Amino acid sequence: MGTIIAYRKGYTGKTAKVLAKALGADAIGLMAPRGRLHLNPTLLICWGVGVDENAGASLNAHCFASFDKREAMRLFIRAGVLTPLLVTGEAPYGFDTIWRPRHHSGGRDAIIVPEDARVEIPEGWFGVQFMPSDKEYRIHIAGGQVIFAQRKVPEEGADPLIRSHNRGWRFVSFEPRNAEALLYASATNAVRALGLHFAAVDVIHGPYGYAVLEANSAPGLEEGSLQKYVEYFRREENRYVEREDEGRVRVAPPAAPPAWTAAVVTTNNAG
Repeated sequence: MGTIIAYRKGYTGKTAKVLAKALGADAIGLMAPRGRLHLNPTLLICWGVGVDENAGASLNAHCFASFDKREAMRLFIRAGVLTPLLVTGEAPYGFDTIWRPRHHSGGRDAIIVPEDARVEIPEGWFGVQFMPSDKEYRIHIAGGQVIFAQRKVPEEGADPLIRSHNRGWRFVSFEPRNAEALLYASATNAVRALGLHFAAVDVIHGPYGYAVLEANSAPGLEEGSLQKYVEYFRREENRYVEREDEGRVRVAPPAAPPAWTAAVVTTNNAG
């Protein structure tokens, strides 16, 4: 059996199917974020869904930590990745906060609460310090390398505080440069902290340096970023094909580092 892309039904299927078509692979939807796939593909690519059991080689099979954004933030903090402060206890906190559901995507559900305000927060949401920033990036990491870099730019009437597509912001790509080394270190360390093979990491820049907001294990892709993921997955596919043609035992992709244990580059001081 060839390559299979597993996705979570109702959440990550659109992009997974586009990837599958580009790779000539099969796309299989699973009902839960933690599913089971009783197949033996040459390569299993988990696109926004994890699997408990799989007999073949896989990428991001254990990406469960990326689904719960609050728990992901805790893993970032534990690994030494600079992030906004997680809110604990009751107000006042001494700073503005932003609240979101623990399982969210995009900028549809977000509440910014000023320091002196009292707002009823929906059950199941979590809060972090609202950090002012002058730039926001999305850095795509695969196999421990930057494969694509984007920054967010506003359209007319864009929300000045929450930078999301449905609030008037769009991505533009740029060529990675050595000058952004700390930006890439922040993104790479975030992916390592969650034990992922690949992810798109949202990073902001402000007076404090670079801070990670979240890592997406099933990001939306445009033409340029789609091509980079296809090239990465092709390299992983060819790893097995070449070994099989030579009569050798198939070798799995390099294991994703366990969450929390990665060596961390300090990103508190931006250059």
